[in-house]
Amino acid sequence: MRLLIIGASGVVGQLLCAELRKRPQLTIALAGRTVAPLTNLAATFSPPAAVYQCDVSQSSTLDAVLQAFKPDIVVNVAGNYTTTAMTVAEACLAAKTMLFDICDEPKAMVALRGLHDRAVAVGVPLVIGGGTAPQTSCSLLQQVMEAAGPDVQLRMGYILGLNHYGPNAVQTVSRGISGLMSHDQPTDLWTVGPLMKFPQPFGPQKIRKYPVPETILLDTWPGVKAWYAGARLSFGWLNAYFRFLQQLGMTPWGVSRFWSSTVALFCRGLFLSRCGADGIAVAIEAERDGRTVIGQLYHPEMSQLTAHALAVSIDLFEAKHPEPGVWWGHEVVEAASFLKQLEPRGVVWQIQTN
Repeated sequence: MRLLIIGASGVVGQLLCAELRKRPQLTIALAGRTVAPLTNLAATFSPPAAVYQCDVSQSSTLDAVLQAFKPDIVVNVAGNYTTTAMTVAEACLAAKTMLFDICDEPKAMVALRGLHDRAVAVGVPLVIGGGTAPQTSCSLLQQVMEAAGPDVQLRMGYILGLNHYGPNAVQTVSRGISGLMSHDQPTDLWTVGPLMKFPQPFGPQKIRKYPVPETILLDTWPGVKAWYAGARLSFGWLNAYFRFLQQLGMTPWGVSRFWSSTVALFCRGLFLSRCGADGIAVAIEAERDGRTVIGQLYHPEMSQLTAHALAVSIDLFEAKHPEPGVWWGHEVVEAASFLKQLEPRGVVWQIQTN
């Protein structure tokens, strides 16, 4: 199978390559804006992976790469997805090539979903929201709903802990949140929500409301009567920072232009909150008639979790491509099997009833 990874030299891209280089049955090409880091990364494969310079903001360069390499699957891990997701999807439709995208920004996800009829017409599967959110989280949600039954009051929360990759990764998360905020906002964004039980090393935490990727799915999720979704960042002060910028109407500007690695490094040592542990955690609570089904998931490194989920999915797609159309990642994998395959990669998850 021929695989093109766009954004391969980024954090997630490098972690994914570390897994895929162990699979000689794959023919891999790496694409990105800067050739030097891609060339170094390509040399770690045996034989070396092909390298293509490609700026996904310019559709013509991407079209040329697809024509030259002719991949079976394009894996897009090149953010910011508010600007890259549609360009890559359109190119894949034109080339009649399957796309696997980790886009997790609601506004871009809605736009991608709107390509469904075109994808069906040309016979191309576009799988979006892969990786951690919403694919892994919604696979957990499927397990919770199967145990809970219909008409539940649902609560879903994330904790984004400190990242082993340091301030650059914090900056990436911050810009991702800016992308999330490009979606229509509730007026109570970042207000304090319910106390939820997260797995160790976090424990109980109050989440704050903002449009996590699942918010565009939960209104139509079968069996969900009402829901609340939010998150808590390892840097507690960022909640107030983003809310302040939102109130000024300048959140995207503030994150993409004002935020810097220097600021992130300085604040890393000064403004930690109670959830200043490593990793990412997901907690889901489905309550009905006094009975609560709780799903929890933890991994010690959020970027690594995304890479693991991508690698597991690629294995599944190698065996069988999804049907043509635009699908969320969790719609094309079997939830229990997918989560089981993540366990050897350090993912801890459980479903329990109270």
